[in-house]
Amino acid sequence: MKLILSNSKVDVYNLSYGQTDLGGQVTTQPQEAPHKQDAKDWVLCYPENGKYNNLYLEQLALRALRSTTHADCLNKRLNFFLGKGITTEDEAWLNTHSELNAYGESLQDLVSKDFKDTDWAGNSYIEIVKISQNEYQFYHRTPQGFRASKKVQMEKTKGYWYSGDWTKYNTDPKYYQPIFYPSFPNFGIVKNIDGTEQPYERSIAHFKSYDPRSQFYGRPHYVSAINDIDIEYRISKYNLDEFDNGFRADMVMTVFKNVKDQKEFEEAKNEIKDQHTGEGNNGGFIIETVDPIDGKPAVLQRVDRTTDGQFHAESERAERNILKAHNMTKSLASITTNGQLGSNQQLITEWELFEATESIPFRQAKFRWYNYLFERTIGAPNEPFKIPTIPPVSKVDGIDPKLVLGIKEQREELGQPREMAEDDELLKTTNGTNNSKSGNQ
Repeated sequence: MKLILSNSKVDVYNLSYGQTDLGGQVTTQPQEAPHKQDAKDWVLCYPENGKYNNLYLEQLALRALRSTTHADCLNKRLNFFLGKGITTEDEAWLNTHSELNAYGESLQDLVSKDFKDTDWAGNSYIEIVKISQNEYQFYHRTPQGFRASKKVQMEKTKGYWYSGDWTKYNTDPKYYQPIFYPSFPNFGIVKNIDGTEQPYERSIAHFKSYDPRSQFYGRPHYVSAINDIDIEYRISKYNLDEFDNGFRADMVMTVFKNVKDQKEFEEAKNEIKDQHTGEGNNGGFIIETVDPIDGKPAVLQRVDRTTDGQFHAESERAERNILKAHNMTKSLASITTNGQLGSNQQLITEWELFEATESIPFRQAKFRWYNYLFERTIGAPNEPFKIPTIPPVSKVDGIDPKLVLGIKEQREELGQPREMAEDDELLKTTNGTNNSKSGNQ
């Protein structure tokens, strides 16, 4: 296979596909420089009157990393969607297209990333490189990098503008100036930022979840819980800050005396800080001296404005709303185990309902899109795509092995030999008794 590299490996925004530039707990919102070309070139991605500043997808990516319940739901949903992996009974097609790009990625590799993008972002992009009339390569591209073109480019072809970082395309155009890709099924030569041309014609295929408010971008299913996702993160962040700052005195006593100069005052403050704050000093008190006013000491007691109970209630409410938005239950999200129906029956029932209402429609929509892409490029398989499913728990624990397994099979399950000497003796005794009874009759 020819080595035709895609820009997908240098995307700045990459949501944990083996590499990530967003890091772990991201605490700052991306800020974008003022636009210079928006009015004539691309459609802002949900500007919402300045709320998201064309960085809607970047902020969704941050939320997927910061809220534990939200991240867990996304991971569980992806596992349910992928099941045992995508396949088709057209083995010849699978063998012919075992590698879909120069990186050696298989159909399963591409689908795993594409499913994940569609679920967390409501959008997914695949770059298609046309090597020849019958040879194509397919590359996953992260959705944060693309913006829909406002006007026709490249001989009446609409498409998408790509930037490695939309927060820097004005301040650092040498590396982040947007470049144009035609939209599938149209192909064209793509020019790099420096004006050089990328080898072979290329195209960008865009899948978007339906949103009645936009014809250019999709929205993810959980948008109704955006505020709750933020609340859960902020509660966790507040508790961490409170923990870091909480080892401090609960009371400050101010004793008035003369202080010679500012240096002496700062030294006194540092000494008080070292002796009366930090681990082991919570609940203690601080004695501080300042210049006299009326000669009387003053006592100030710290008062908390919030309670653990208030935060606990908010955290539970946020968790409930996030689960609802994802159409997940606590059992499916592994927050609780086993249900009121006993054994694992409740979890199996909830999973079957999720399959019927979420997984199957999701897969069918994606399969239609893949067929659309492959029919116009390498040819679709003769047999439909399918994903065998696997329930989160087994139904075996509700079955008595004695009712479905023979004695020899039960022995195998227990690690014992199938055949035992006692069987022959028992068989002889049984046959002898039967024969004796038969002869007496």
